[in-house]
Amino acid sequence: MSCSSIAGAILARIQEELETLRTLRLFDVVDFARADETFRSVALRGSEPLNDP
Repeated sequence: MSCSSIAGAILARIQEELETLRTLRLFDVVDFARADETFRSVALRGSEPLNDP
């Protein structure tokens, strides 16, 4: 998997926006470009893409 790193300001904005959501769910925001390959492969097993039509 090849991906570009997310700028720190954008990552912070995403985290701030998620904190304002009224939900009982928890969200973990991960920049996979900065994560090691082992973590990335394990984390992606249960993930769902948000940009699929």
